[in-house]
Amino acid sequence: MSRWRTLKRQVLMRRVPHCLISWRFLLPGQGLPVRLHRRVLFGAWPVLPRWQWGMILLYSTTLWWLCWGWLGLYRTLRSHSRKVALDHGVSVARQLAGLLVATFAHGIVPRDFYRFALYQRPERQWLDYIYEQELPHWHRLMSPQLGRKSLQLMTDKHDFSRAMAEHGIATVETVAMLQRGYEVGEQQLFMGRSLFLKPVCGARAKGCMTLAYNADTDCYALQFVNGRIKGKSAILARVRDCVATADYLVQPLLRNAADLAALAGSDTVATLRVISALIEGEPTVLMANLEFPAEQQGGVSMLEVDVEGGCLMAAHPSARDALDDGLIGLVLPQWSEVVGLCIDAHRCFSDLNSIGWDVVIDVAGVKLLEGNINWGVGAHQLLSGVPALETELIRAYR
Repeated sequence: MSRWRTLKRQVLMRRVPHCLISWRFLLPGQGLPVRLHRRVLFGAWPVLPRWQWGMILLYSTTLWWLCWGWLGLYRTLRSHSRKVALDHGVSVARQLAGLLVATFAHGIVPRDFYRFALYQRPERQWLDYIYEQELPHWHRLMSPQLGRKSLQLMTDKHDFSRAMAEHGIATVETVAMLQRGYEVGEQQLFMGRSLFLKPVCGARAKGCMTLAYNADTDCYALQFVNGRIKGKSAILARVRDCVATADYLVQPLLRNAADLAALAGSDTVATLRVISALIEGEPTVLMANLEFPAEQQGGVSMLEVDVEGGCLMAAHPSARDALDDGLIGLVLPQWSEVVGLCIDAHRCFSDLNSIGWDVVIDVAGVKLLEGNINWGVGAHQLLSGVPALETELIRAYR
């Protein structure tokens, strides 16, 4: 990506601040959560000279206070105020007052005011949340000792899998490595089995594709984020277009283990999002969610997992209302193996204070898909209803 496109996408066209801009940053003697958010303000974009980051901050803040903040506030208030007033008894005037403070006195995106139900919390607790607008700066700055080797392994999924295998950690088999610009042939794709294709360097499933094989009809179908195509020639053309711009890994399409398939109602693989952190130097699993494919469980995508025993929960009301009640209280199979796998993997990255792991419970056992420095903070806080900095995670940042 050219410098101009990067500048345009990440700075000029960005509608939210790169960090929080809170009046509490000016006060002495603030607690650790406030100091951590302030660290992001002063440390964001570490590759740039501080004066350049200062110009970006000034530009972003000015647009936020003069334009985007007001627009976001108006749209969000119009969308949510009536329901919140009816369901929680919080008047529209009180919501507006809270939104004004959150948006302009702290730089919090208006949608997060409702997303995290800040209208039900005192203002002094608002900075106990980690906000996604602070990513990826938050995670990089909270691991100040991060080295090049760990960064490279976390960025390159192929090298990551090989490194984990060398440490005896179960990962997903690589069927083929398609390097950028490679002329993909039928032999790399049409093997008489279903496959999963993902970019070597990517995040949040961007660019991932599923190649499904039907043995009864000997036909293939390629599923991607916004479509589905059939026929070998069309599939091959689509994959070639993708490989023209990025390296791709080809892996077997995983299926849930029998006991997890019975629990989930399908053998379509469910993914565990597990967060581990270094607490007093020792890797500890702190949070976990079980993510179902969108078509399962009536569209409910995530359930909270109790890290102590692997019990399925859903503390957030929006998830609880739509959820199949029969899942709540069930215990994930092989949960202790999941915890052990993540702890063993984190020991290979002693310079990372927190890591997000993607884990599956396959028919062949527990397997590690990948690790993420820039793990998503929102879902874990939403499902638990607890701000991240009110959990043990804050001990990893001391």
